[in-house]
Order: sequence, then structure tokens, then C-alpha cells
Amino acid sequence: MIKLIKKEHKNEKQISLAANQLFVELQQLIIKTKKQVSSQVNSALTQLYWYIGKQINNELLKDQRAQYGQAIVKMLSKKLTLEFGKGFQEKSLRRMIQFHQVFTEFEIVATVSRQLSWSHFILLLPIKDPLAQEFYLHIKAQLQHKLHQVMASRLDITKDQSRIHHES
Repeated sequence: MIKLIKKEHKNEKQISLAANQLFVELQQLIIKTKKQVSSQVNSALTQLYWYIGKQINNELLKDQRAQYGQAIVKMLSKKLTLEFGKGFQEKSLRRMIQFHQVFTEFEIVATVSRQLSWSHFILLLPIKDPLAQEFYLHIKAQLQHKLHQVMASRLDITKDQSRIHHES
């Protein structure tokens, strides 16, 4: 009878350990996938904002007719905000126009948008010096790399703690 109880206790520990290990693996997979999805969404939105800025700037404003252009932006803003929400208010549309004016090459936007979110680009807009912009991009990439290392390390520590806790 005692051997049976010990065997059941051992089986419970093995089940618990297996469940915890599987949990940690699934947790890592879910976190990784969420980050990938978030990154893809940010990249797509940033590219969308660039195209909106391009369309407004090139097709409607044509870099001239200031009063006419302002009226168009106001009207577009009202319509887009009603349809899609506050992300398309006049101030946001003006940022999109500025975004296209500062970053005229779509290839650069497409590449960098995989690493930077729209809010990072907003921070770059007032910076006129291309070297300063490049410096910011470099620092951001380094910090992001360091953050990924820290997160991976934390997940490894969590895994190890889970194993130690359930082995004892």
C-alpha cells in the first residue's frame, strides 16, 4: 500500500513537471507570436500612414495652394475620423504628410518600419539632420537587441525555476 502511494506521488510530480515545462514552452510561443503580430501590425500601419501622407501631399496639395490644401485636409480628417476613428484627426493627417516629406523613399520606410513603430517615427519627424536620424535608428536597434536578450534570459530563468520547484 505504501509503495502504491509513493508511486502515485511520483506520477503526480512527473505530471506536474511535464505540465509546467509544456506551459513554459507554450508561454514562450504565445509571447513570440504576439510580438510578431504586433510588429507586423505596426509595420503595416506605419506604411499606411506613409501612403496617406503621400496621397494627400502629391495628389491633393501638390505642395501649393495652402488655403485650398488646408480645407481639403480638414474635410478629409472629418470624413476619415467619422469612418475610422480619432487616429485620422487633422493633426494626425498633418503628421502623415510630414512623414512622407521627411521620408520620401518608401523602401526606407518599409525596411525601418519593421523595427520602429509609428510613435518612433513621430519622434524622428522634427529631426532634420539625416545623421541624427540615423544615430537614433542605430541606438534604437541596439536597445531593442538588448531588450530581446534580457527577455530571453528571463524566460530561461523562469524555466529553470519551474523545473527546480517541481523537482523538489
